Amino acid sequence: MFAQYDEYQRLLRYKNGCYAFYLINILLFINQLITYIGEIKWAQDSFIEYLVIIMIPIMFMNIRNTWQGSHFDRKEKPSVVNVLNLLLGLTYFWLALNRKQPLIEDGLVTLQVSQLLLGLVWISTPITYFIKYFRDSIVSE
Repeated sequence: MFAQYDEYQRLLRYKNGCYAFYLINILLFINQLITYIGEIKWAQDSFIEYLVIIMIPIMFMNIRNTWQGSHFDRKEKPSVVNVLNLLLGLTYFWLALNRKQPLIEDGLVTLQVSQLLLGLVWISTPITYFIKYFRDSIVSE
């Protein structure tokens, strides 16, 4: 029921979570500078701004955890989880691109971009895993 991570995996996940938290704070600070001091609006509303900003550290943490070997626990089968993540990510891409709403409207990012980024978040894990797998297989030969 609960994930079976060893101590090293837990340490890496904690460290990467801290990095993602710092990245969220930095991105939110930069967003505040741009929107309030610079008075530049880049999204339709603040909800979409925060959604887009949150997706970046989540993807960063997924990529780091997968690359360092702390994303999957000891009993998980990475191939099954990667296929499910890939299908879910492709579904989000399909939903974002097949709707009649544009990604950018009047120079402002719409809600469709957040769905596109959510698809990228789901796809980042299998892509990173397969790149690392092929890199390790080439290096070990």
